[in-house]
Amino acid sequence: MATLSQILAGLRADQQLGQKETLGMLGKSIFESEQSVKEGTRAYQEAADKAGLDIQKYGEKGAKIDTVQKALSLIPGTAIPAAILGFGLKRARKKPKFTFDVNKAAPGFEGRLFADQAGKDLLSSIEGTRDIVSQALKGSFFNDLVSTATSLYGSYQAAELLGTDSEGTTFIDFLKGASETTTGNTDGLSPRIPTGDLSIPEELMPGYGDE
Repeated sequence: MATLSQILAGLRADQQLGQKETLGMLGKSIFESEQSVKEGTRAYQEAADKAGLDIQKYGEKGAKIDTVQKALSLIPGTAIPAAILGFGLKRARKKPKFTFDVNKAAPGFEGRLFADQAGKDLLSSIEGTRDIVSQALKGSFFNDLVSTATSLYGSYQAAELLGTDSEGTTFIDFLKGASETTTGNTDGLSPRIPTGDLSIPEELMPGYGDE
């Protein structure tokens, strides 16, 4: 039969073992919480970088559409159709989105027991990036409309500089395609149409490059 001292010694040993197990579980929980935040942060940074690149490509595609519209508009009588085409291509661009979900990117993030402040900071950064992307594309319809009109007027100015429109041609005449054009031809009426490939590049077509 165990003595009282032996019983007390056994209880102390059980307590120490329990404390070690508790500390071990606690340490594991802290480590897993920190790892989930680190993994979420890494995935968020990648998603944010991709969103920034998508916005850049979105703008670059719009600028290329403007260039094509201006080139097409130099052909007499095509100003309005070219503007409609340019506006349509701009509206057909796929808008960049930021749809990052940290709980999918870092399983265990939502149920973590520790790293509370670090997790809150990450969630704040995610919401901030989502707002930035949304604001960057806010009013895109109006912006596309203004950009198309600006390109249209730019084509009119280019036509004057290139001599495809006669002196005194108004912007309204340019839109109507009713201006008398000047060239080196003897009749003085044939339009001097810009040469080169004026076809629409494949990368400007709707859906190109969209995943």
